[in-house]
Amino acid sequence: MSADPKRFGFKEWNELQKQALDVVLGTQKNVVVVAPTGSGKSAVGYCAIDKAVQEGGRGFYLAPTRALCYEQYTTLRQMFENVLIANKDYPTTKERLEEEDVVVTTPFKLNQYLSSISLDGAVVVVDEVHNLSPEVEVILSRIKQKPGVRIIALSATLNEEDVNRLAKWLDAVVVNPSVKRPVPLYFNTVPVVLSVDENGTFFKTPVGSFEKQEEFVAEFVARLLRDDPEASVLVWAPTRAMCDLYARVVADRLPSIPLEKKPVPSSYSDEMLAYSMEHGVGIHHGGISQLNRELVHTLLLEKKLRVVITAYTLAQGVNLPARYLVITSLFETPEKLMDPSTFHQLAGRAGRPGLDPFGRFFVVVQTEAEKAYF
Repeated sequence: MSADPKRFGFKEWNELQKQALDVVLGTQKNVVVVAPTGSGKSAVGYCAIDKAVQEGGRGFYLAPTRALCYEQYTTLRQMFENVLIANKDYPTTKERLEEEDVVVTTPFKLNQYLSSISLDGAVVVVDEVHNLSPEVEVILSRIKQKPGVRIIALSATLNEEDVNRLAKWLDAVVVNPSVKRPVPLYFNTVPVVLSVDENGTFFKTPVGSFEKQEEFVAEFVARLLRDDPEASVLVWAPTRAMCDLYARVVADRLPSIPLEKKPVPSSYSDEMLAYSMEHGVGIHHGGISQLNRELVHTLLLEKKLRVVITAYTLAQGVNLPARYLVITSLFETPEKLMDPSTFHQLAGRAGRPGLDPFGRFFVVVQTEAEKAYF
């Protein structure tokens, strides 16, 4: 069995996809696919689902976040006639889950129906499998015990030891070729020094001195946009409140733009989004309403927004046209440094195949701990 790459958004299959599809389409085994971000792993899952549907079965695409569910839903709708999205934003029923050929959902939503639906002949694609929490591990254990089910696990950041453990647990074949990221990714640190003089404290940065770090970040983002008018920028901040703050100060440095679609304010964060979008700046986090998150996602894809400030909702697997990514701190909390897996997931958002010729990742480092950790 073969698959037409054009149907799945590719001119031709790359080396990773060829190796993975030989196993996925040529056998009925469970498969673990490990490859860099942007290498086309998701298409392997699509082809596995397509094979199951053609053979009279069904496909389930499990994503860890609502943002990734929505993106995969919009993508899969272009390939299959009957596609259902089911998560906290999109309630569903047992009957609908059994009717549709393809279901995009979270592990937790599928778990609610596992005791009452059949997975015989189904392919379950588990995206971002490196985010396997103890709760998700229990759910996946329930899934793999169902008769006639096949699991395709996808990851960009599993190390060799964890890959071997996962493969043994799933009784799966591993596809882990030595392939380079299709779009080159460059890393840069941006040193920020807190200084004190007779006028008080200020931040010394490569683009000048500022009273507040958010003002520096706003200027840094504005310069990226001026220097590269075709590019878009993602800015990561550790909390929703910081996202809202950065959105306001970045918007204040950018000109206003006309937008046909506007967000519906229903919370403080939505109101801040309504203001920032007038300057081409979006906000995407759990405090933004579902409709407004989807609007931000759509407008960024259409390049009607050039900046999006986000916490974690866009960090996991979402394919966005962001050439640049600015990480405002390596601390997730005042006491906790960012996990390396999270760091590499964030890095993967910069520079996406078919959207950018390269990606560039800027990390703001202020403390000695951050410098050493980076």
